[in-house]
Amino acid sequence: MIKAIIFDVGGVLIRTEDHSYRRRWDEKLGFSPGETEEIVFNSEMGQKAQRGEISDGELWNWVGERLDLGQQLEAFRNDFWAGDV
Repeated sequence: MIKAIIFDVGGVLIRTEDHSYRRRWDEKLGFSPGETEEIVFNSEMGQKAQRGEISDGELWNWVGERLDLGQQLEAFRNDFWAGDV
């Protein structure tokens, strides 16, 4: 039995109010402000994840490779969502 359907989470039910965690990673990785967000959300892989064509894990593995994060992927991922409420 379906108990609930959520149509829009990002920017509606969950919002990023503190972008400082993401901006620190932009700076650390030598990107312009907001570039890591663009990669996570608006890249081809980010769009596929939002459409359910790839799993969350597949997206984050790709992000880790794309950003050459190595062992820092988990820290990046945690920080990426740290400013969300």
